Order: sequence, then C-alpha cells, then structure tokens
Amino acid sequence: MLESPNLAELFPIGQHFSTIYSFSCIRRHLTIQLSTGSPDENFLLHGIRALTGVLVAEQFSDIARSQEAACFLVDTLVLFLKERPLSSDVSAFLADQKLIASRLFDMLNYSQAHPETRLGLSGYPIYAALLEAALRGREIWNALTSWADRANIHQWLWTSPSAESILNLIKLLANDLPTNSCVKTMEFASFYWEMVSSMIERLPQSAPAGKYVLQAAANMFEEHIASTSDEATLRHYLQTWSTILAQHTRSETPGQGFINHLVLGLVRLVTTCVSYLRAFSKPLPAQELAVLLLDQYLFPDVQPTSDTHQPILDPETRKHMYTLLLSLCEHQPTYLLVSSKLSALLAHEASSPLRDFNININSWLRSMSGYSGLRNLTNTCYMNSLMTQLFMNVQFRNYMLSSTIVPKAQYDIMTGIQELFARMQGGTFKFTDTTAFARAIQPYDAEHIDVTIQMDVDEFYNLLFDRLENEMPDDEAKRQLRSFWGGNLVTQIKSMDCEHVSERSEPFLAIQCDVKGKLNLAESLQAYVEGDVMEGGKY
Repeated sequence: MLESPNLAELFPIGQHFSTIYSFSCIRRHLTIQLSTGSPDENFLLHGIRALTGVLVAEQFSDIARSQEAACFLVDTLVLFLKERPLSSDVSAFLADQKLIASRLFDMLNYSQAHPETRLGLSGYPIYAALLEAALRGREIWNALTSWADRANIHQWLWTSPSAESILNLIKLLANDLPTNSCVKTMEFASFYWEMVSSMIERLPQSAPAGKYVLQAAANMFEEHIASTSDEATLRHYLQTWSTILAQHTRSETPGQGFINHLVLGLVRLVTTCVSYLRAFSKPLPAQELAVLLLDQYLFPDVQPTSDTHQPILDPETRKHMYTLLLSLCEHQPTYLLVSSKLSALLAHEASSPLRDFNININSWLRSMSGYSGLRNLTNTCYMNSLMTQLFMNVQFRNYMLSSTIVPKAQYDIMTGIQELFARMQGGTFKFTDTTAFARAIQPYDAEHIDVTIQMDVDEFYNLLFDRLENEMPDDEAKRQLRSFWGGNLVTQIKSMDCEHVSERSEPFLAIQCDVKGKLNLAESLQAYVEGDVMEGGKY
C-alpha cells in the first residue's frame, strides 16, 4: 500500500460494488498475513489510516445511503484495530479523531432509531470500532466519556441482542488493555462502572435483558472498584442494593428453569461489598441482610394463604446466598439469629407431611423441567391419574382456580380441587400431598374414601363430578361445569322400510372406548359410533 493512498480510488464510495470489493480485498489480505503468525506492522498502520480516512470522508456522511458499505467498513476497521500494532504512536495513523468519534456516534444513533435495518443489526461492530479506536486516540476517548447521549446509548446496547458480545469485549479489555493504550486500566474501569452501576436500578423487574449488565457489574466491582472505594461509598452501594433486593418482586414459575439474573447479580455485588466493608471494623446491617435472605429468598413461607414469593430455586443463586449468609454469621448476634430461624424451620419441616428431609436439594425440590407430581397415599393411583388429566386441561384449571362459588354441600370439593391445583401449579416440591383432597371426597356409602382400597377410575370420575355438581349454586353454574367435560349421546333408530327416525338423547361424562385391535383413538371412536342392523319377524 502506498504511503498516502488515494482513498477515492481505493474505496469509490459512489460505486457500491467496487467499494464492497475493496473492503473484501483488504480483509482477505489481512487474513493471509495473520495466517503467517506475524502480520506486517506497516500494513496494519496504513490500513488503519486508510479505513479511518474513508470513515471521515465527505462522501461517507450519508449513512442511510451507504449502510452496507458502512457495515463492511466498521467490520474491517475492527479487525485491524484488534491486532494491536506495536507502534506506540498509533494515534498518528488515525484520521481526524473528533470526526471519527462523531461519525461512529451518528452510526450508533441511526442503528438505535432504525433497528430493523442492516446498520441497525450492527451494534456490536460499530461499538467495537469506537472502543478500539478510543483506546488509541485520546480525543476519541474524551469524546466517548463526555458524550451527552452516552447513558441512553449504553442502556440500549446493553439490553439489545449485541449485549453479550459488547460486555464481553469490555470485560476483556478491562483486564487486558493494549500496551500502547492511551487509557489507563482504572480510568477505563471507572467509566464503565459508572455506566453499569447507574443501570442497575433501571433494569426491568424480570431482568433477563439485564443479564449481561449484572454479570459485568459484579465482575467489574469485584476486580476493579471495591478495593479503591472509601467506606462511605461502599456503605451507599450496600444500602442501595439491599433496598432493591428487599423491594424486588418475582414472578418465576417453579420448575421452569428460570434464573433471576437481577437477584444473582445483586447478591454477588452485596457479597463483595460486605467483604470490603469488614476491613473498616465498623458495625454492618448484618442481621437485616440475614433476615432478608432467609425470609424472602431462601426459605419464605409458601403456605397457600401466604402472599410472599416463591423461594429462589436456582442452585447458582442459592450458592451465592449461602456464601453471603455465612459471611454475615461472623457477627455473633447474626449467627444466633440465623441459628434460631433455622431451628424453627427444621421443627416446622419435621411436623410437615413432607417431612422426609434430605440435604440434597435436587432430591426433593421440583425439577427444572416438568410439573409437580401427586403423592400416592397407598392405592390412590386412580385418583392421581385422573386429577393430573383434569389439571392439564388449562381452561378447566383456570375455571376452577378463578371460581368464587360458595359450596352448599357439607364436603367442600371445590376448595379441595382449588388447593390441589394451586399446589400443583405453584408448589416447589417434586410432588404434591393429596391427603386433604382425599378427605374432602365423600363416597355414596362411607364418610371418606378409603385410600387403601383401589377404585375404578371411571367410578371415581363420576363420583367426583356428581359431588362437584351438587355444590353448584344454580343451573347456569352446572351447565358451565358440564361444558368442559362430557356431552350428549344421541341414540338413533332408523327403519329400513320408511324414513322415520326415533332419537333418544342422554348426557354423558365419559365413554368406554375399545383399545384392543385399534391403532389410535380415531379408530376406537369410529368403532364406538358404528351402527348395528337389527332384524326381527314381521307380524
């Protein structure tokens, strides 16, 4: 490449395909050099000069018109900048630094405003080009750190599909800045800590979009910020993050493998903060934090009448919470408080129907994929199989759970089903106890069903709906209940000598389908409705 290349000839911006071909050629040449293990430094430096020169060229100012060329340009520029030429004066090979920053800012603004465009999908390479250039050009770094829209753009980027790539790049650079970087490690870490820490309070409650922000915040705080912060600053962080944890509402469904990244990130931050504050040998709100962890996150009250949240079940999050709890227990009053709470918890578990305690959480907590099963009381598999089928009918489940019908019968079947379904849907155990539900069902000839005696499932099905229908307050409620299950069976008799047809209709809850010799349910139903020819004598 010439010392002062003719950029108009190398990258004829007005000629779309020629420009793309030029970018492809220079990238191909770089790839060939990299395959040798030692790319030519002059080639890298002059490539940076040529590419940044194109970036600030007047013909390139219309971003909307040259989107594809802009994407090829930033992709190529990132490849050259990441090779980190050993020269200590890379900035001398950058074109107008203020204009470079301005042009890349314009690209990011355009990407944010038009996310569906080619440039809108290129948030990572544009930002990577800006960041790599800022580490080699002081004016670009100053422009980035004083950019009026920096908070808005960073929040958009860090909750976009490019978030993981961008934050991984920042993490990598925070721990390994180029030797010829014009920015010092602490200066770099402080700027990005300001960005990520200001976002924590603005993250959505569900926080999946902030997963990488919280990961970056926890790593940056632990590795770069906590050790240089004074006591007042650390106490401010501790108070802020503890408040967010205390006020945070959760809506995860047990068994669905949900990881609350906001909680996980905050617990990691609080743990680091507490470890550094301990060096000042002054009292900490250890008891308040311990109560928060135990009562709201680790072992909340999950009784049906409780309005508290479900416990955090993710093993990684619980591990960090236990680590923090152990750290807080170095304070003796906190240790005594935690011991008392855990003793009361174990005493409660010992009196629970689910009293088989196992220290292995995975052996008794609901699995990460699937539903809560039903406990077999002895010979109640017929009841469990039927209730599982009823539960899996989502419309029926919603109807039962949302019903406010006041039962008239002595035995409250409606409440029994509601409590059973609620535990199956929101419970945290691998199985749900059915004792209370079984006691609510009164057979025709006994006070309660005998759980030691096997019952035909069809017989139990009819008994259940007969009792449930008796609890309905009026005919409309009974009609709505019947609309979920069963129907009307019509029996027709048609004469072969005339067109007269006699019909008899009767309601049904279930039909008996033949299984033997049938490939599927459709064949079985077809056989069920097939007609018979009846013959008799004529008088």
